Amino acid sequence: MPPKAPTQTSFIPKQSLIPKTQKRKRGGASFMLVFAIVVLVLSLGAFGGVYGYEVQLRRSITGPDGLRQSLTRVQELFEGGLLEEIARFDTRIKRARTLLNNHTTLAPLFALLEEHTLKTVRFNTFDFSSSESGAHIRMDGTAQSFSSVALQSDSFVANKRLRNVSFSNVQVKGNSITFQFSAMVDPDLLRYTSVVSR
Repeated sequence: MPPKAPTQTSFIPKQSLIPKTQKRKRGGASFMLVFAIVVLVLSLGAFGGVYGYEVQLRRSITGPDGLRQSLTRVQELFEGGLLEEIARFDTRIKRARTLLNNHTTLAPLFALLEEHTLKTVRFNTFDFSSSESGAHIRMDGTAQSFSSVALQSDSFVANKRLRNVSFSNVQVKGNSITFQFSAMVDPDLLRYTSVVSR
């Protein structure tokens, strides 16, 4: 008989008694890889966009119809006497504005006198003078009575456009009363620009 192989007896099991379960793979490494690739693609796309924009800007500046050429054309226009012409035109506009601001008109004064003169009073002369201190009017008039002269004086004194109102040389001549009237006129009333703006 052939010899038998020795049997080994061991009480320690060679295999695990707990059934083997398969280990799950984590998806984290796969997700991180996809995220990193997306970020890389977006970064490369942004870099390409910025680079393309820079190239386009350089072409627009240095190209045949670029900003440099436009600037050269505008500079040639200004060197061609356009600046002197603009300066002369500006001077003319300033002079015209000064003339308009200093221009006076008597139309508002006549309207004021017409509105505030009583029907019983008549003016025979009109004298207007203007100086640094302001405009001054002087008129000779006639009235039907002393009370008409007093009412006319009250009417002109109450008007804020007339200052230093004075009635003098009040005399009886026949059936009427003669007098002299003088006053300073508000300069704003006579300015042409204030008449136009109304």
